[in-house]
Amino acid sequence: MKTKESPLALSLRTGLMLAFIAAVSFAFWHPLQSEESIHIQHLSKLAAENTRTVIAGEMRSHLLAQVRLAQICGFEENLTKREWKSYAKLFVAHHPGYLALQLVDSNDRVRLSFGQGEDGSGSDALLAAHGALRPALQESRRQRDVILTPAFVLRNGGTGHGVVAPIYTRDQLTGFMIAVFDDQKALEDMLADQAERGYAISVVEGNEQVYMMPDSNPQNKERWQEEAELSLPGTTWNIRVWPKSNLLGMVRSKLPQLALVTGALIGLLLMVALDCSRTGYVKRRELRRTRDQLEIRVRDRTAELKALHVKLEAEVFDRKLSEEEFFARLLRVRDEEQRRIARELHDGTTQTLAALAIDLERLREVIALGDSPRAQRLLSQSSDLTEEAIADLRTVSYLLHPPILDALGLEAVIPSYVAGFSRRSGINVNFNVQPELGRLPQEVKRTVFRILQEALTNIHRHSESSTAEIVVWRDENQVVLQIVDHGRGIPIGILDSGMNPSAFIGIGIAGMRERVWQLNGCLDIESTDHGTSIKVTLPLETSESPRTVGIVGT
Repeated sequence: MKTKESPLALSLRTGLMLAFIAAVSFAFWHPLQSEESIHIQHLSKLAAENTRTVIAGEMRSHLLAQVRLAQICGFEENLTKREWKSYAKLFVAHHPGYLALQLVDSNDRVRLSFGQGEDGSGSDALLAAHGALRPALQESRRQRDVILTPAFVLRNGGTGHGVVAPIYTRDQLTGFMIAVFDDQKALEDMLADQAERGYAISVVEGNEQVYMMPDSNPQNKERWQEEAELSLPGTTWNIRVWPKSNLLGMVRSKLPQLALVTGALIGLLLMVALDCSRTGYVKRRELRRTRDQLEIRVRDRTAELKALHVKLEAEVFDRKLSEEEFFARLLRVRDEEQRRIARELHDGTTQTLAALAIDLERLREVIALGDSPRAQRLLSQSSDLTEEAIADLRTVSYLLHPPILDALGLEAVIPSYVAGFSRRSGINVNFNVQPELGRLPQEVKRTVFRILQEALTNIHRHSESSTAEIVVWRDENQVVLQIVDHGRGIPIGILDSGMNPSAFIGIGIAGMRERVWQLNGCLDIESTDHGTSIKVTLPLETSESPRTVGIVGT
């Protein structure tokens, strides 16, 4: 006769079974839950470090741009208010968040000021920064470097910072360039690309919060916040990053919950030996089938990879040949440019220095004879020759790379260069440069300027034209430079269809072609008896379309 199980024994057995199922479930759930937490913390740490890197890079770029502007203004001793306002407007337009600029002399006296906006926010920002600027000026003078002031309160209730950049002329301190920016606006522009990544970001200086990303809230901050410290000249920022709720919903996996349920089911199944055996058999059979399928896929994939490897080797070989040809042409162009610079220095500066050496030798002889009037004349001549050599070197340096090209862009450099060319050559050049070309890649700006230099040089040397036109414009995808003269054009024989133009049109146009080819652009040359037109089109983004160079003669 079968005995009936007592209620106590039944409860104990049920409790043990539930405890076993719970233990199995916890064993499955806990590692996944811990791994998920570590993963979220790691992502937040990476986001904090990335944000610190972005802010550090942007701040370094802003400070370097201010130093360059300070150098430009320091070089121009007779800087007018109009020139100052133009420089300041360009700087503020390219650096969102900046409210005001101020130029002071070495005695801390204000020379020129510029405040953004007609509502007086720029002037108010300078007044608000006054108390923090004086210690920063002293510190910048002592360290001979850029210094940031501590945070101060702006009229709109937010915080701002002042930046003091010293100006040195011939290693002598001549003044300071002071800038004031709104922390919220400046950092919002710097972190514009981070706004869509699902993280809340704040920046704290000491106990003062200087920035909070829009749409951020303190939810999840206490548990998931990660910090990164950014040291800046004069202050330190603490960058705090934590994930928003929608990002947590995307990052969090359902695996821990699934593991919890799976563990419970497995614990239950372990209580039934027969069912466990059947399940194991089925799984082993499925595993064998999956393994066989996987082996077939591995063999197929291996064959595909071998074919791709052969194709890749052929492409690498072709690319290597193309690169060798390109670099050979590039070296020829560079050598020609170096020879041209050497000729300029030899025909100009070297001759001036030779004359200076002769005068100095004569001066030594005159001093030995005690002829003071003649010694004074020789000293005056030597001083004039020295100034002439310095002027020649500055001209060559400017032609190689104008210092304001990186700071102010093509719209500021081209008019100055064209005016100097017209004055030296007597050629009347009309130019139309699209205002506010905006930020362009450094290589694009440099290529446009170099081609403009080479084209104007060719017009002066070969075309016999008294006039020329220059047009520069851009759209969202490309920059276009067009140069037209009204001279005799390129000789017809050089552009005959049966000849190779690159062998006859000179190293100048060959250099243009190499520069355009390097940036994946297009160079078109049209020449007639009435003049020559050069059109250069450079993409603003990398494109896979083939590079082309066209030469047309009629």
